[in-house]
Amino acid sequence: MSAGGGFQFVVTTASNPRVKENQRLVRSHISRSRSSRKGPRALTSWINNDVGLGEQAQQGDSHAEQACLLRPLGNSLSFIRFPDKVHPRIIQSAASLLPILGNAMYPKELCIDEPTIDAAWVGLLLSDAAYIHAMAYSAEAYHDKKLCRQPSAQTQKHLLEALRLLQSRLSKPNSSSATSDPTIMTIVMLALAADVLEDWGTLESHLEGLKVMVNLRGGLPSLKTTANEIAFKICRGDLSHALRNNGRPIYFRDDISWEPYITGSGHTSLARFEDDKELSRMIQSLDTRLYNVWTDLREFCQMTNLGCQTGLKLPHGTFNEILLSVSYRLSHLSFDRSPASEAFRVGMLAFATSIFFSWPELRAINVSVNRAFQDALWKLRSSGDQFNPLLTFWVLMVWKVQIHKEAPEKLFADWFGEVKLSIPIVAWAEARAVMKRVLWIDILYDQQGKAEFDKSV
Repeated sequence: MSAGGGFQFVVTTASNPRVKENQRLVRSHISRSRSSRKGPRALTSWINNDVGLGEQAQQGDSHAEQACLLRPLGNSLSFIRFPDKVHPRIIQSAASLLPILGNAMYPKELCIDEPTIDAAWVGLLLSDAAYIHAMAYSAEAYHDKKLCRQPSAQTQKHLLEALRLLQSRLSKPNSSSATSDPTIMTIVMLALAADVLEDWGTLESHLEGLKVMVNLRGGLPSLKTTANEIAFKICRGDLSHALRNNGRPIYFRDDISWEPYITGSGHTSLARFEDDKELSRMIQSLDTRLYNVWTDLREFCQMTNLGCQTGLKLPHGTFNEILLSVSYRLSHLSFDRSPASEAFRVGMLAFATSIFFSWPELRAINVSVNRAFQDALWKLRSSGDQFNPLLTFWVLMVWKVQIHKEAPEKLFADWFGEVKLSIPIVAWAEARAVMKRVLWIDILYDQQGKAEFDKSV
């Protein structure tokens, strides 16, 4: 730059070739230009915000090192080594649960990238007999329920063996194995089986036991395994139990972050929500915490819709983090004195639950959430509160899509008709546009949404 403060140009021609002074000047400007452009900060784990999602895989225990010490198996899994005294048939039974869990936790419709290897689960399957028996028990229990048959003797045998090995460890509280990753994962598997079998008393006992172990280990962030898999599965069980009972989860009661998770990371700008200032202001006036959850859910919907159109894959770790951040915040909120805020909260919770807890074997969760949803809508209707027509239309449409097989067809029909006229909305294309302004995932809801809307025309 010249002394007068103007621009300095570097001209290079055949008669005026590049010189070192000019090259240094160009490099200096490029360097300053690059340093001034700050990219988004790395998306960190919601459970452990000191750790980036890409860094977690380096923090876990090396199950591969443990596996090399175990004996080989002479069948289709012969490339893997397993613990002594575990029959190959048990391994096969336990392994049959892995694809079932993968399909249950990561809905294929959402274009979520399926993990090729879930290292925490597979590593523990390789190295721990108690965990193998717990997985085999869960697999057998799942198949028993699926086929509507009584638990077999083999199912009970796996349960008793898992409990025997587990009790042996817990009888030595000073031993590191009492709160080790394999022990925790064994209880996680037993809790999952209790959830599937709707054995609520046993499930509560397992969750309380996990809480004690997590506290002894120093909290959820201390469970630094590959991709936070252990912490995710503990939290899924916690949320599952809370949602079914319309209560508060065990974790994050006192130290929860109410800040946006995705939209606060710099990966997307809150400015993108300013294209709908009326809607944003309305939601923010209900409660800032609700607004922050909405921005994250809306971003998730847009990511998912784009992924389905382009084939881009959402990493399963990111899916899990969004699941936890949204579900925990909504579950820990309550608005007894504001029917409008409560209806929107439960509406978002029902919307999120249909995505994140879609496994048919956990249907009791959706039944409970939908019951709370219906109660919230009744209170809003009878309160006389002035609620934004667009948001009213959205919660009623989500209600109709969610419970179309369970509730009376005419329930809230008059209210829905009034809201349609007030906006006004005549055709499904207009209704869909409103839904997408709030929260909507095309591939999941378009077909049923159109069917429910057409019934009201």
